[in-house]
Amino acid sequence: DTANVQQDDEHVTLSVLVQSDQIWIGLSRVNEFQPIPKLASGEHDWDKYKTALEIHKKSAFFSERQDLEIAAESTQASPVKYQDIVHAMDVAVQVGFHDVGLSDPAGLAARPTL
Repeated sequence: DTANVQQDDEHVTLSVLVQSDQIWIGLSRVNEFQPIPKLASGEHDWDKYKTALEIHKKSAFFSERQDLEIAAESTQASPVKYQDIVHAMDVAVQVGFHDVGLSDPAGLAARPTL
């Protein structure tokens, strides 16, 4: 069905990648990425993260949707804290993304290349 194929081509996925030093918010299809670096205190900037998600939630792409994918990219040298992943998911739900899926970092629809 060509209508479904076209709809799939236009489907944009909101992806969140939690790393030890920052959080990336990415949009598939348009390949736009927003880095949210940690604060000077060493904590993730949760206010900036929440504001960025709120802006996406109000956009034409996501105003009627509740899906978002989150992944964590952790290394032995720079591990991601489990509570940071949970907090990223909690904030997404607070903003209105109630269908939050935990993904493998390599499988994100929008993945920043560093």
